[in-house]
Amino acid sequence: MNLNDPSSQMASDKRTEAILNCAFEVINTIGHGLLEKPYENALCVEFGLRG
Repeated sequence: MNLNDPSSQMASDKRTEAILNCAFEVINTIGHGLLEKPYENALCVEFGLRG
């Protein structure tokens, strides 16, 4: 990936935004204070639902 290429930077930004949106959805749905594994599992499910 050429980091100087604006189109690859835009694609990277969209992927980052999608990942963060999934993470926020998970934390807002199941809440705070659990161990790492439930968040990991929920994030996998959320990624699958969003394709």
